[in-house]
Amino acid sequence: MPLSGIDFWHIFETQEEGFIYIQVRSQSRYEQVIAIVTVVYIMELIVPEAVLTSIKIPKKELERTLKLDLAMALYQREVISLGNARRLAGISKWEFLEELGRRKISRHYTEKELEEDLIFAESSL
Repeated sequence: MPLSGIDFWHIFETQEEGFIYIQVRSQSRYEQVIAIVTVVYIMELIVPEAVLTSIKIPKKELERTLKLDLAMALYQREVISLGNARRLAGISKWEFLEELGRRKISRHYTEKELEEDLIFAESSL
């Protein structure tokens, strides 16, 4: 089926995770296109109704709060990166860093991040 004048000709996966190469036919020419594909895994967590009703958090805030708490706990245990933890929580990097401070959770700061920050600081002078 054509999509904006493009007929998909051949799609093949690569060894690189997250990338697919697509060869398309468009206006009688062949073009090589690289598409970045995000793979989403869905996990369902079943919480017994008795537990949900016993949680003293307003219903409209429950999902957001549980995601944030899970992200914070996994980050604190060093089993998830800051980037992935903030994605799980559904907040920005800066909001996540502020929440770490409120909860008095230490940020995992690697030597590589320090080097990058020093290079950035020096280039800003």
